Amino acid sequence: MPLPQLVPSEFCLRCDVCCRFSELYTVWSPLFTKSEIKHLVDKDILPPLLFTLSENNLPNSKTSLHKTQRIDLVAHKDYFICPCFNPSDNKCKIYDNRPFECALYPFLLVCKDKKSFLAVDKKCPYVENLSQDEIKSYSDHLKKELNKKAHKSFLESNPELFADYPAADIKLLFPIS
Repeated sequence: MPLPQLVPSEFCLRCDVCCRFSELYTVWSPLFTKSEIKHLVDKDILPPLLFTLSENNLPNSKTSLHKTQRIDLVAHKDYFICPCFNPSDNKCKIYDNRPFECALYPFLLVCKDKKSFLAVDKKCPYVENLSQDEIKSYSDHLKKELNKKAHKSFLESNPELFADYPAADIKLLFPIS
């Protein structure tokens, strides 16, 4: 289920925002479904010990069925990074096998008031330079993609992927049924 990437690779490799976090336990850290983790572990791409189920790293832990897990962030300088991220070259070690949530970024699956939305991260430097028309055009494209049977089934099977991000950091684009 590949998704079209909005941000060009050249831009991503020069960016210093993604994959870095100010807090150890944050809604912004990468979320993996059980099937994504199984694939990475079965193919010896990642060890299972990078993922933990704790109430601290599941934003909706009271309603979660533990079908998803956040990857354990690691300390780096004065912040935290995804263990799949290489800060020396800004590359992801699992880029070709990255989770759906990472492939979707800078777009986000959001849960607000018990409703599901697609949103965009306003802190993404690439997004900051896009016009509203460019964002709308790409979000319209994503809307079509997310309504395809495979994506729709994936999202319905993994409602835990929808998180409650800080309202000041995101812009809601459209509801997802």
